[in-house]
Amino acid sequence: MANKKTGSCLCQAIKFTVSIPEDKVHVCHCGICQKWHGGPALALSCEAGWEIEGEKNLKWFNSSEHGQRGFCSECGTSLFFQSPSFGYYGVTVGALESQEGLEIETHIYIDKKPPYYDFADKSPRLTEKEFLEHIGAA
Repeated sequence: MANKKTGSCLCQAIKFTVSIPEDKVHVCHCGICQKWHGGPALALSCEAGWEIEGEKNLKWFNSSEHGQRGFCSECGTSLFFQSPSFGYYGVTVGALESQEGLEIETHIYIDKKPPYYDFADKSPRLTEKEFLEHIGAA
């Protein structure tokens, strides 16, 4: 059963509640995430149908053929990623009110990670090709 997590943007113009099936963080090292977040993206899979207060402040950017990124139009906080064609909906970990109990499950686009940072966890690491094959996009 999914559990509920709450979060908000930096300026509090958007507050949300999402249903999280698992407390498993996915780390994306692709070039788009690096530009969007200033480094790797850390996100949790969540169910579609978010409860959003301040939805008028939520703007969407079509960042690739695979998905869209949702952010606050007031402060710019990155909040959501969605790829409906692949059935993926995600929320950025940093926007959550509590990150207690979270653990990294996987890294994707590991071949795009720059050499100046690394993660100590031993979670699986998928290259771009391996990840795209995994989701049926290759």
